[in-house]
Amino acid sequence: MKNQKGFTLVEGLLIVFVVAIMGFGGWYFWNNNQDENTEQVATTELEVQEQLENNQKPSDEAATVEISQTRYKISLPEGWEEKSNTEAPAGAPELYHEYTNGKGQTVGVSINSGGFGGGGDGSASFVIEGNRFNLENEYDACDPTIDEMGVCRYGDSKLELIVSSAGEHKGDNYTFWLWDKNSEDQNAYSGLKDIIETIELN
Repeated sequence: MKNQKGFTLVEGLLIVFVVAIMGFGGWYFWNNNQDENTEQVATTELEVQEQLENNQKPSDEAATVEISQTRYKISLPEGWEEKSNTEAPAGAPELYHEYTNGKGQTVGVSINSGGFGGGGDGSASFVIEGNRFNLENEYDACDPTIDEMGVCRYGDSKLELIVSSAGEHKGDNYTFWLWDKNSEDQNAYSGLKDIIETIELN
C-alpha cells in the first residue's frame, strides 16, 4: 500500500488557526499605528492653527508708536504720525504739536498758549490727574445760531474743539485741539480723546 502525502484535518485546521492569529496581530498593529498618526496630524494642525491665530493678533507694541516731546510722551495708533511744519494757532503758544491720520482727523497739543477757551464746533474739558489727562466722556455740540464771535467758530456740523485746561502740570497750561473733518459723532470724539489720554507728562 502506498503512503499518502498531505495534511490531516487537524493539521489543516492548525495551519488556518496560526495564519488567522498572525493576520489578526498584523491588523491590530497596523490599526494602532493609524490611530497614532491621526492623533499626531490633528495635534499638528491644531498647533499650526494656534500659531496662525497668535500671529494675526495685533500686539500693543505693533499697533502704536510713541513720540517723545519736550514736555510729554504720546502714544499714537497705527496710521497716525506727527504733522511736520505745523503753524501754531493764534495765541503764541510756547510749544505746539499736531498729529494726524491723514483721513481728516487731527489732534493738536498746545502748551502755554494762553487765551484759549471753548470755541470750535462744540466744547469739552479735562482735568489733570497725576501726570495724565482725563477728558470728559462727551462733547457738547454747539448751537449753530451762534455767530463766529460766539462759542461756535464755524458751525459746519463737523467736530472741531478747543479743549480748555482745567489744571496745570509743573506750571504748564495745556490746551487740546481736536478735529474730525468727516464727523461730529461722539465716537469720533472718543477716538481722539483716547489719544490725548495716552499722554504721559514729564
